[in-house]
Amino acid sequence: MKKVTVALFLMAAVLLMGSAAMADKIGFVDFSKVVDESEQGKKASASLESFIKSHEAKLEEKKKTIDTQNADFEKKKSAMSEDAKKKKQEEIQSMARELNRSVQEVQEEFQKKKQELYKDIVKDIRDIVNAMGKEEGYTAILDARQSIYILDSTDLTSKVIKKYNDTAAKKK
Repeated sequence: MKKVTVALFLMAAVLLMGSAAMADKIGFVDFSKVVDESEQGKKASASLESFIKSHEAKLEEKKKTIDTQNADFEKKKSAMSEDAKKKKQEEIQSMARELNRSVQEVQEEFQKKKQELYKDIVKDIRDIVNAMGKEEGYTAILDARQSIYILDSTDLTSKVIKKYNDTAAKKK
């Protein structure tokens, strides 16, 4: 009986040690934080901000012109003939449609520029995370935004930012 108890105890100990050795190593990365806080991400963000500001002034000028034309029309419409009113309204509506087209074109151009800028950044970050996972023996590295609770020691975000900044600096 004593031998059976010792044998069971030893088997249980081996199983516990074996399962502990086979425990999955899982890490988490907040990809948007890496993009936002990395040097390349900050450059991309500044480029997009510059793009917006350069187009914003042009669009605002068009809007002011429409507002001025509309205010002028409202002041003078009582003295205008029906044909002149109709013509002026069509002119203002045409300007408003042109402004809407311009806004839509800028938005589309912005989205294309954003995709171009972030495509390489995201690829580089994924490559770094994949390499880190292989080098450090992770079973999985997951997106932190999809998790409810993350143990601080499993959050690899800062480490990925540092590696990405170092890699980008070496490419220069």
